[in-house]
Amino acid sequence: FLSAFHFCSSNRTFLLLGHFQTMTRGMCYLSTIHGISPHPDCRSNHEESDSRVWLHAASSRYGNVMIYSPDTDTYHVGLPLVRQTGKRIVILQKAEPGNWQCLDVNELLSCFDWDPDLSSLSRNLLPHILQSLFISTGCDYVSFFVGLGKVSFMKTFFQFSEFISSGNSAETRGSLSCAEKDSGFMAFVRLVGCVYFQKHRSAFLKYSSPVQLFRETKGETISKHH
Repeated sequence: FLSAFHFCSSNRTFLLLGHFQTMTRGMCYLSTIHGISPHPDCRSNHEESDSRVWLHAASSRYGNVMIYSPDTDTYHVGLPLVRQTGKRIVILQKAEPGNWQCLDVNELLSCFDWDPDLSSLSRNLLPHILQSLFISTGCDYVSFFVGLGKVSFMKTFFQFSEFISSGNSAETRGSLSCAEKDSGFMAFVRLVGCVYFQKHRSAFLKYSSPVQLFRETKGETISKHH
């Protein structure tokens, strides 16, 4: 496969990594018009390709990077890393003749920054919050919620983002991106509670929203309140 790339007569370079077995596992090979050689700077033993590809993007010396991946996990995993790289990164999701589909991740983050539904959340934490939202509601690492897909969680989060993850009050402390386990878990409980409320509104006719239900329900401690 690498040898076949030598039809290229320009100064372009081609890197291939992954899919190697035994002793060459984790290796990256560089192919140019001058030949094929190992590329040690991109060697990796990281098992998850969804996150490994971002390490390669970060180490690239180029300012514009295109990643090919039809898997939506890829750009969600990389959201907090985009601005750290200082690069413009585009995900190529579909590459069929006459049917190209790309996602500019920098523009995606900019849309999140200026979305009025997310205005109460810290811009610095927003990429981490959205990554945690994606992971905690079902991905390679976490089981999906039966009968509740990504769309349900995303719509509910945008509607109640301040209540779920802003941490603006003592009773709703914590954020989905919070590394401190208790605060992060309580934000997750509020997320699940809002989704459940929306799914079963007929059982909560007394309350106009999950926020009202939460505020009118008391517990001895903040944990028991949740």
